[in-house]
Amino acid sequence: MKIGLVGENPNDTDSIKNLLLQKYKDIKFISVIRDITGSDLDKLERIMGLLRTELQFKYFDFILYIRDLDKLHYKERRIEWFKNLDTVTNNTGIYLLNIHEIEALILADIECFNQHFKINAKCDCDPTTIYEPKEELEKYTKAFKRSSNKEIFKKLNINKLRDRCKYFNTFIIDFEKKLASCPPKKNKDKLEKNTKVKLISKKSLDKKINNL
Repeated sequence: MKIGLVGENPNDTDSIKNLLLQKYKDIKFISVIRDITGSDLDKLERIMGLLRTELQFKYFDFILYIRDLDKLHYKERRIEWFKNLDTVTNNTGIYLLNIHEIEALILADIECFNQHFKINAKCDCDPTTIYEPKEELEKYTKAFKRSSNKEIFKKLNINKLRDRCKYFNTFIIDFEKKLASCPPKKNKDKLEKNTKVKLISKKSLDKKINNL
């Protein structure tokens, strides 16, 4: 099974990939449109074009879209973004909206964070009530950088995250339903064969992207 990952930067998609691989070892998680980061993802028409172009020569069972909420009043905007972008794949994708940032998941397993940096930080509150979890982690140790996430996420306890972050538990439930709804392998192989198109050359691909 192949699942495409769209996120705000490669660090986020790689972190979620490392986290999910702990439990879903037989799935291939592959980042798409990696060169588009941050607020550039909100340029919806361009992003849809880039995703459509990349999917011309890559097959995925579905796409997982990863965003940070950042601010409470962004929620409707983020959901609308997902719904519009998901039309590229006929509304077959799934959405992980981190509240308020992906680093909330690290706060949910603060023991793992402590072991990684050999410190003794504490987080007894609901991590989703902390509006700037990345900045909160930076207070605990200057050694923490956002680039640290990829390694930390390899060790986070998924069950702890589900217990302490309601949104993540809901995501896992929806994710497993999505996995169960995917076609059996023999049907999927046939579908993949029928939907693949002739690979376009890098020169042609670059030309298509530049024209978007």
